[in-house]
Amino acid sequence: MAADPNKPIAFLTGSFVDISCTPGSDGGVRFPTHGGFVGQVVHVLTSLKKSRLLLEADVRGMRQEAAHSDVGSPDSCGP
Repeated sequence: MAADPNKPIAFLTGSFVDISCTPGSDGGVRFPTHGGFVGQVVHVLTSLKKSRLLLEADVRGMRQEAAHSDVGSPDSCGP
């Protein structure tokens, strides 16, 4: 990945890539429904909590964030 000249230290501080509208590994829509997206998030959060990598309060917050997002909603990725 080439460095963005407008963000000269982005490679030092990390970056964000929105994958919600990119194709999944099978070439299909990654999150075809909002409920499917939230279900996947909850599944991963539960696994991380069981592994003692997340606290319950963090799980609740992230679950709420996923539920209030528009990922998987109709038209969330454009036409």
